[in-house]
Amino acid sequence: MAILCFAPWRTAAAVAATGIPIRIGLERRRNKRWLTRTLPAEDRSKPVLSEVARLLEALGITTSRLRYRLDVTRLEQKRAAGESCRDESYAALHPFAGSEKRCVRLSEWIDVATELASLGISPLWIGTAAELDRLRRLTKPKAGWLFADELSGGLLTEVALAISRARLFIGHDSGPLHIAAALCVPVVGVFVPGEPARTFPQGDGRWRIIVRNSPIEITARDIVAEARALLQ
Repeated sequence: MAILCFAPWRTAAAVAATGIPIRIGLERRRNKRWLTRTLPAEDRSKPVLSEVARLLEALGITTSRLRYRLDVTRLEQKRAAGESCRDESYAALHPFAGSEKRCVRLSEWIDVATELASLGISPLWIGTAAELDRLRRLTKPKAGWLFADELSGGLLTEVALAISRARLFIGHDSGPLHIAAALCVPVVGVFVPGEPARTFPQGDGRWRIIVRNSPIEITARDIVAEARALLQ
């Protein structure tokens, strides 16, 4: 049996080609012919986890209070070995997203970092090497600034470990935000506008979100206000 989460037709076809006899998935364009049981399409106005859970209902499995969580056992072992950031007085900042049109201006994020520094909290900047190089070109890194691509070459496990030790995470609606939420790190999510009803932080930690129609409607002051509320 195969349970396919939000499977496009190519994924459904590839699974069918393996010969797995039972294939359950949510309906998407052209994927029905490759599934043996097709459930109604995802309702994008509902949380992702509740929609994924419908796949389990097809097997008679019911769920309640859905949350995601990452197992930090291996990360804790690395933490004990001291292989990542030692100082936990930092916030993980992720000012990037898949499209620049979805990003609050970097100048505002730099102001966020400056304001957090006045509270004794240094920034750990999260992003790809190219994204972080753009940030470095825009402003001269200040004392205490940390960069994800400098942690053992930016390996995902090292970045996840560093995020797990942060006092809080602030960033756009993207993968790193959900890693932080799954690690129970307090999260400030920035949605411009995104799909907050669907992809809000769904871990067990505390969280707050900012929702606006455009990135230009969000300032450093807005972000810092939410961060202060989480730090109280």
